[in-house]
Amino acid sequence: AVNCVRRETKGHADVLVMKTCPGFAAWETRNELCVAAYEAARQRKTGFVDAATAFHKAGSCEEALRRKYWAWDELHLGPGGHELIAETVTAWSTKRDTRVRIPMVLV
Repeated sequence: AVNCVRRETKGHADVLVMKTCPGFAAWETRNELCVAAYEAARQRKTGFVDAATAFHKAGSCEEALRRKYWAWDELHLGPGGHELIAETVTAWSTKRDTRVRIPMVLV
């Protein structure tokens, strides 16, 4: 996906890779996928946001549920989850080199 975006936009856009947000029932089962996402971003020298670690800072899936990280189905993001992801992406974007003005595509 990274190479495709870069090729199709002739280098005018890049990709921001995010780790998968854990669902309530899959609180600890996505670690292998998270490592793969990080490695893909590192190898292709693109942006990376660690959404899974942001979720895990709640301490437990029960606490994350209390913070409304998930919607009623305990899988899709709820209001707290949307806010957390927005804060995490914003924190990443303020740390990146502001001289580089390349649009980012989330995958």
